[in-house]
Amino acid sequence: MSKRRYSPTQIAMFLRCPEQWRRRYIEGERRPPGIAAHLGSGIHAGAAVNYSEKIKTGTEIKVDDFCDIAGDRLKERALEDDYTIDEGEDKKKLLSTAIDKIPNVAKHFIAEVSPPVQPKEVEKEVLIEGANYNLYGFIDLVTIENIIDDLKTGARLKSISDVQRSLQLTHYAILHNVTEKKFPVKVRLTSITTAVKPKSAKLEGVRTLENVQAYLNVVDKVNEIIQSGLFAPTLPDNWWCSEKFCGYWKDCKYR
Repeated sequence: MSKRRYSPTQIAMFLRCPEQWRRRYIEGERRPPGIAAHLGSGIHAGAAVNYSEKIKTGTEIKVDDFCDIAGDRLKERALEDDYTIDEGEDKKKLLSTAIDKIPNVAKHFIAEVSPPVQPKEVEKEVLIEGANYNLYGFIDLVTIENIIDDLKTGARLKSISDVQRSLQLTHYAILHNVTEKKFPVKVRLTSITTAVKPKSAKLEGVRTLENVQAYLNVVDKVNEIIQSGLFAPTLPDNWWCSEKFCGYWKDCKYR
């Protein structure tokens, strides 16, 4: 049996609901996300191009260019992966509303978020091979100060506890350590809201050997359970076990 390759998204999904992971990664059933996920992908694309330009020229891209890049990515994802709607929502209007949020976010990003950042690497793809499984991921940004920075968008700002508890940032710290032979000085969440008047926060933390070992213990156990073929459902009273937050909920045999 070939070794499995785990991204932080996979690990988070398994811990949330092993049965959901089974249907996505064993059965290959893809279910569309909400439109907010596609908006986030668009903003990520604009940010990545901007930071790549800063590495080359030291300057930000224009707001209009950011909007074009983000809008194109959003529409591309919406077309390829589709997106869910709640009862009574208009699908075209939902997409249009998401596109309309981009200009304000772009202005805020170019004016407030990006200027202090000195990028070194952008969208860094890393695969490390282990004895029993491989770890994989795309690191949004590594700065010249050796800080790993992950961009998050949403209706609300993240908090410092999100940085402290983030398994994703620990996963990225491990990837960075293996490739660079040193841990990042800090890990950071750059959180931006997609409101009419966007807000942002840069929330920082650190990762230690103890954090890394704890995470690897988690991944070891996840891999062990996956290899056993035993996939339990999540607790039915968890908030994500609902039609709104799980694309597999309607035809789940456990509800």
